[in-house]
Amino acid sequence: MIEPRHATFQSRHATSPDGLRIGYQVTEAPFAGAPAVVLAGRLGGQPRAWQAQVAYLGDRFRFVSWTYRGTLRSAEPKPASPESYATARQLADLQAVLAAESIGELALVGWGTGARVALAAWRAMAPRIRCLVLINPLGPSLPPGFVLPRIAAWAAAWVGGRGRGQNLAVAAARAAGRDVALAAWLVRIGAISPRLDPAALEVLRAEIAEVDPVVLLRTAHALSLDGEPQSLGAVNAPALLLAGGRDPIAPAAVAQQLARSLPRAQIVVVPRAQHHLCLEYPDLVNLEIERFFSHVGLC
Repeated sequence: MIEPRHATFQSRHATSPDGLRIGYQVTEAPFAGAPAVVLAGRLGGQPRAWQAQVAYLGDRFRFVSWTYRGTLRSAEPKPASPESYATARQLADLQAVLAAESIGELALVGWGTGARVALAAWRAMAPRIRCLVLINPLGPSLPPGFVLPRIAAWAAAWVGGRGRGQNLAVAAARAAGRDVALAAWLVRIGAISPRLDPAALEVLRAEIAEVDPVVLLRTAHALSLDGEPQSLGAVNAPALLLAGGRDPIAPAAVAQQLARSLPRAQIVVVPRAQHHLCLEYPDLVNLEIERFFSHVGLC
């Protein structure tokens, strides 16, 4: 293992333009003028899922991560609707966090659904974004037959409102998160990688226990409704894509398709990795990000 450097998140809050309280996490700048790296995580992802990257690169960068509305430390919009979780609202939350921390230029790292948010953020504020890192990316378009958005839409409709279906979904998730055997069972069925160490498995179990599954479904549904961007070819920021060859959620084919569409992209596919690349292969991810940041002149 690469020896980690010590940098830890501090929790803070910002207020989005619609008045929603948004939780975010930030590390102290290691020196004056340290470049800012903004982390757009997976839906429901714990900030500590990034800890290997923050620890390794924390002596050169200031990290900022925020939690999507309705999850963990961020308030849930009321009344809930697809529009209240749409990409435009997620970007408004991000911009509120950047304003609260007085961040101008930044590098933007997106993991899973966060890759979709990162691409949308580039289109909204391109002059400020120096480069993109997209990990296990759920791109703006999905291959034929990729049914996750349809499942999310159906499930969100089934548990919609605040009725019995939603209460059952929340209770089931809470019970699953408390079950210490859950992680082992998920490994056995291939949902998560057997490479994950006990600390990483605990991160995933905590995510299941602490996040409202209905909010996740609503958010996934809302983001899927935004459709195809006008032109990925216009996203001319330097981009690094990291994909898992065995990722059942965001197949490597998605990352490869995305890399072909981005004019300044490079891609690394880790053949045996699944959807939790930052937790499965933290040293590899750290070194690839470090190399890329050096290539674009950030370090």
